[in-house]
Amino acid sequence: MNHPRLNQTGSTLISLLIILPSLILIAALYTQLTVSSFKLARGDQYHSHAQLAVDAGIDYAIREINLDANWAGTGVEVELHNDTKVKTTYDVAVSSSGPDNKTLTVTGRTFTPVTSASATSFVTIKVDLRPVTAGEYSIVS
Repeated sequence: MNHPRLNQTGSTLISLLIILPSLILIAALYTQLTVSSFKLARGDQYHSHAQLAVDAGIDYAIREINLDANWAGTGVEVELHNDTKVKTTYDVAVSSSGPDNKTLTVTGRTFTPVTSASATSFVTIKVDLRPVTAGEYSIVS
């Protein structure tokens, strides 16, 4: 039985062998970019939680110092937020450099998982305070 010979050059196979690995490489790079962007966004979120804790610690410290000028700080970490996935804490230390000058050192920490002994992210801010007119303390900028 004679079969007619078709003019087959294999151009489809060659094209497929060139295009398919390129598509796989592009998909792998896109996946890697997505994963690294997610990790970066998660780290930024943890940093924002720590910043929120520092802000809360500063507000709390100013209130306490205005109530008691001899307040020395929290002494221990104060838990601000705990949703079983992320825990956020702050601690405040107060130092005096003179009768009318106080410096707050406030550190906010984010822990994930909540049982972790070391912070995933932390922010430390120093704030100088001076009394204004009636002895109330305010932030010096």
